[in-house]
Amino acid sequence: MTAEEMLDQTEEGIRRLGVEYDAFFGGSKKRPSADLQWRVENYFRILSENPALKFSQRYRCNQLQQRYAVFKSLWRRKMELKEDGWRRPSDRLLAVAGAGESSRSVALGQPCDVELGHGAEVDAANIERLYSAFQKAQERSSGAPASGADFDRFRTLVERQAEAVRQREHAANVQASVTLEDGRVKLRLRPGR
Repeated sequence: MTAEEMLDQTEEGIRRLGVEYDAFFGGSKKRPSADLQWRVENYFRILSENPALKFSQRYRCNQLQQRYAVFKSLWRRKMELKEDGWRRPSDRLLAVAGAGESSRSVALGQPCDVELGHGAEVDAANIERLYSAFQKAQERSSGAPASGADFDRFRTLVERQAEAVRQREHAANVQASVTLEDGRVKLRLRPGR
């Protein structure tokens, strides 16, 4: 097979792979073709090792590699969305951007809004839920596992802030929420209803 034929095969393989991924993300295929993906990557390996390529052929090969890299990145992101359980990419974008929210703040996944309890006591189970949501939001905002902040310190902080809200607002009940604003995780406490 000549270099031109191999470049044509590579271009056709990228196009077919794009169609297969579209069918996969659309739900009509169980998985994209690993064989076709291997073939395209193998063509790239053979072409990059070929010292007899002309300048125009090497230029075309580089263009195809860049196009394939862009598609592969897009497919990887869509695969992450599918694995996370989002139905459409716009669902996740809406959740992250906070579209439709007045403060444009939202926790990743489901917003965590917790009732901390009435009176001077703070419900321990709700603090655990709040702590879990805080860690998940931190993990998703940074893309790395949560730093493992100490639960006792977190509980002390929430209890202290809840008491301050109770005294300042003369409220018996306090609500807490975990939100994401400009890529930073925020913990907010406010008087309950």
